[in-house]
Amino acid sequence: MTETIHDLARRPEGPSFQAVCHESDQEL
Repeated sequence: MTETIHDLARRPEGPSFQAVCHESDQEL
């Protein structure tokens, strides 16, 4: 599931990245 985070990291998004991190935490 690192590809998804990598894809977001590639994009200049701040709040989106945090939101994804939170979602990943819940899924994990």
